Amino acid sequence: MLLGVARERRGVSRHDVARRTDWRFGPSLLGQIEEGRHLVDVEAIPELARAYEIDLDDILPDRNGLEVDLRRGRMRVGATKAKVAKKPSLDALLAAYLDFVRQMRGLPEDGWVDPRSLRVDDIVELALAVDADPADVDRRLVDTLEATRPEGVTWETGRHDDRPPDQRPDLLW
Repeated sequence: MLLGVARERRGVSRHDVARRTDWRFGPSLLGQIEEGRHLVDVEAIPELARAYEIDLDDILPDRNGLEVDLRRGRMRVGATKAKVAKKPSLDALLAAYLDFVRQMRGLPEDGWVDPRSLRVDDIVELALAVDADPADVDRRLVDTLEATRPEGVTWETGRHDDRPPDQRPDLLW
């Protein structure tokens, strides 16, 4: 369950949730977390579950792995499906995958996806689908996301980083 959905269903404001965390997470930061624009440390997840009054399992549900079936022109995670070209270029497949991720997370079509939130298993599945090296797929994803990254946001901390992209740490490999 998405945090924002859980909060809205209870009729609770971000201000109320922030108060429950003793202001460790302010309303603005909670909004970024809900929209997938800021990742939290693993240690903070139980605190957020308490603040949102939801079970930890609702925040971290088991998720079926990504399945890419180019023969049928689709990708899916569990019952959620998306169309993809039957013989896509790597860039077209990655664009379709990122659109699928946005769809599953309830992000706007142009919403930024933090690469730290992508699953390594998904990247391997994408690589297998187009017979590519997972490290190449990862680099291509990072390059794609770098081009759409909001100004001043870094991969590591969510804070400003003036280093050029080629001097930032590798994401997965």
